[in-house]
Amino acid sequence: MISIKKIVYLYLLICLASINAVYANDVYDIRLSGGVEKTRLVIELHDQVAFQVYNIVDPDRLIIDFDAVKFNLPSDIGTKSFGLIKEFRYGNFSLKKSRIVFDVSEKFDVAAAFIVPKKPSKGALLVVDIVKKKTSDTANSIIEVEKKQIDQTLNDSNLNNQAITNDGASSLSFQPEIPSIEELMRIASLDASKT
Repeated sequence: MISIKKIVYLYLLICLASINAVYANDVYDIRLSGGVEKTRLVIELHDQVAFQVYNIVDPDRLIIDFDAVKFNLPSDIGTKSFGLIKEFRYGNFSLKKSRIVFDVSEKFDVAAAFIVPKKPSKGALLVVDIVKKKTSDTANSIIEVEKKQIDQTLNDSNLNNQAITNDGASSLSFQPEIPSIEELMRIASLDASKT
């Protein structure tokens, strides 16, 4: 007759075997390289894996979801800042999904995400490149041009409106420029011809 101990032992062996079957792939290293303009994340796995990469704002984070894996990483990994990455954490999101969450120091875009296939002597690599989000060069140049125009207008206005006081010191006059009667008549005739 089979004893209770043997049944429990057999049950535990089956449970452990099923856990290892679920986590058939391992993550054994996560490396960061680059700098604050572009940071590359390299996740080393024993085999290829399906994955999804996306970002979340407020606070800015990069999320990588992939098929369930076993994380065989040093306990202190993910605690040091590098490039755009402040820190990261990882875990099994469910029995079928694993997740790595990277806290990012600035707004960013995902420039590339791809798998380098497994080789005989080396596992697969999941590579993700993130780049610092650029503000629109066009918007910046428009703002810069408008700022220069305002500065020039103020400078011209200050030069044209300077008056000499009785004691010889210069002061600014804030009187608006009033159009002449001829200019007003020209504007009125243009408005009348449009209607």
